[in-house]
Amino acid sequence: MKRMISYVVCMLAATLAMHGVNGQESSHKKHAKRGIKATDTTVCQRMRRDLNTRSTLTANQEVDWRSSRYGYYGTYSIDSVEYMARYDKDGKYEEILTQKDWNNHAPAKLRSSYAQSMYKLQTVIGYWEISGPDRKGYYLELSNGDGDQPSEVWANEDGTFSDTPLHFNPAPKSNMK
Repeated sequence: MKRMISYVVCMLAATLAMHGVNGQESSHKKHAKRGIKATDTTVCQRMRRDLNTRSTLTANQEVDWRSSRYGYYGTYSIDSVEYMARYDKDGKYEEILTQKDWNNHAPAKLRSSYAQSMYKLQTVIGYWEISGPDRKGYYLELSNGDGDQPSEVWANEDGTFSDTPLHFNPAPKSNMK
């Protein structure tokens, strides 16, 4: 019996190790698929300086800069919390998002809207909150289970979905993470 339990525990540990259960690493790898690695070093350096002025906590963090059809984003981790800084196509600051757990943190209004939306047959694999002075919204990464790159959708605080980023007035610099 002890052998059987030991075998099951070892198999479970091996399975978890193969799938990258380490929170920071697996999350970072999963989201690194979005967009392509940003290659414009001048823009990346400017965005990095801007991000560091918005939060001194990012100065020693590795930031994975990517470009997408809507601009740039940099993902990073502070105290095991994932963040995403979004910049427009010119490298101007848009917002900072915080990754949350869809099942435990998504507001009821958003979950209800999602359940009634055209996206309801897809699985939420990433849920990010946009928050700050005069801004509230959500960014969702969705999978249809076919292994393709995740699709993305944004929602305002009322649960209205859009396939393009929400637009706010640029946020002032502050000590945001």
